Amino acid sequence: MRAIGAAPRGAKREASGVRGRIVAACTRSISRHSTCAGLRTFAAPDHVAPATALTSASTVGVPPWDAWPHAPRVHLGIFVHRVIGLAPGLYVFVRAPEAAERLRRATRPDWLWLKCGPAALDLFRLVEHDLRDAARTVSCHQHIAADGCFALGMLADFAPVEREAWRYRELYWECGVVGQVLYLEAEAAGIRATGIGCFFDDAMHQLLGLPPGGAGPRPWQSLYHFTAGGAVDDPRLATLPPYSLAPRSRVAPASR
Repeated sequence: MRAIGAAPRGAKREASGVRGRIVAACTRSISRHSTCAGLRTFAAPDHVAPATALTSASTVGVPPWDAWPHAPRVHLGIFVHRVIGLAPGLYVFVRAPEAAERLRRATRPDWLWLKCGPAALDLFRLVEHDLRDAARTVSCHQHIAADGCFALGMLADFAPVEREAWRYRELYWECGVVGQVLYLEAEAAGIRATGIGCFFDDAMHQLLGLPPGGAGPRPWQSLYHFTAGGAVDDPRLATLPPYSLAPRSRVAPASR
């Protein structure tokens, strides 16, 4: 992944442990005086397109959301790096308005929770800061979480799971729907996106001020991470057209 003004990968930083790096990235030089102009577009090299990757998640009655039978229980904690109209920082996109207050109470009390973007979106800025280091550290030190337009963690409401453990898989299904929409919208915008399967969930929880794993009932759980930005082709990988293999011959059922 690549984005405007990405730092050179050769720059080395002192390794002080996951927690130390996250806390340092979130607490130094924090500014609380910038105004958000609105979530209009997200940008990558040579690309500017509508930010429907986020707005689609709040649209009711359109595919694929009309196929999902449950109220939204997965919300987005977003590291904004290079988005036109939004200052770099940490944001929360609440996909169900009734969950906003619960999420606010569960996170750090000093977050701003400043409403940003279009009125129809429950998008809140928690803090304005360059959090590329924190995003990379949370995502197992992967550069793609810091070098793109934005990265995010999918925060699942775990209250139903505490009562009915089998609902755990439903939360993953919902994360999958959100991820697929982000893939399609990024492609339509002329950029690329990818899921991030390796991430430190407790580090993400600590960053937001949520209880770590093993600390009793957890109201929220980071289940999956994602990022979007300009594509950098890897020559080691090969891309084949779909359905390039001949279909398997069907075996006729045995006669009785």
